[in-house]
Amino acid sequence: MRMPACAIMAIAALVGAPDVSSAQIPKQVFVSVTTTSGSPVVDLSPEDFTVRESSLSRKVTHAALANDTMRIALIVDSSENVGQLLNQFRPGLQSFLDALPEPTEVGLMTIGRQARMRVPPTSDRKKLGDAIKGFFSDGGGSAALDGVIEGYDRILKKAENRWPIIVLITTDGAAAGSTREDEFERFLNAVRPTGVVAHAIVIALRGNGMPTVVAMDLTEATGGSLQIIAAATALPERLKALGERLASAHQQAATQYRIEYLSESKDERSVEVGVERPGVRLSISDRRLVK
Repeated sequence: MRMPACAIMAIAALVGAPDVSSAQIPKQVFVSVTTTSGSPVVDLSPEDFTVRESSLSRKVTHAALANDTMRIALIVDSSENVGQLLNQFRPGLQSFLDALPEPTEVGLMTIGRQARMRVPPTSDRKKLGDAIKGFFSDGGGSAALDGVIEGYDRILKKAENRWPIIVLITTDGAAAGSTREDEFERFLNAVRPTGVVAHAIVIALRGNGMPTVVAMDLTEATGGSLQIIAAATALPERLKALGERLASAHQQAATQYRIEYLSESKDERSVEVGVERPGVRLSISDRRLVK
């Protein structure tokens, strides 16, 4: 929800559900600041912002433009179904990699039979490209549940000052892994406030299998995009387009601020952000804007 306002102190508000806690919890919010003519304002410092949560003043600990280095948990199906689709997966993954902005950090995990880390987070395009050339099927089902949770934990959870993104590419065949659905639901509840956004592409070989449900729930919970395609031949084009979209989003983020502040509430509460500068408008969001 975005609500612009204009005054001596420009204020924007984001409304959420109340909850009370005594601990100091780091939170973040994203704010676009423009002049009345619509030009972006990009010279603000942390001291220019004020944050109030449910009418209580909060300490701003960080405020800077939101174009942090992207870190992507690239989670790729390598199940039995993929064995006949390698000619689509390999060039598609390379096209995705080539389209990403520099520098972007990517961690590659495969989920055939079980989740396996293939390349730890790196911006080394050659290392990632070599891993893609050597990509193969591991057999079994798609461990999408395990892969998403493990990919977040190992690639994104401790990635400070990074733009966290999950990209899940899977078929909708048989599922594998040990994670239960209730565990996945708890994971989704925990990851929502972190600012992670997930995008998923599902190749519909059977229809509405567990990997499809994982992709649907994950993208809905994080505000990302879901594409379900009927033929793997479309995968290279879709992956290239997704990479280009992320590159465009990174460019857009150069006019949006990421503001971190300390809260006493574990859950979402109404938030007001102010800027002590005349003649500006604010637009507030709980995540980076991706068009």
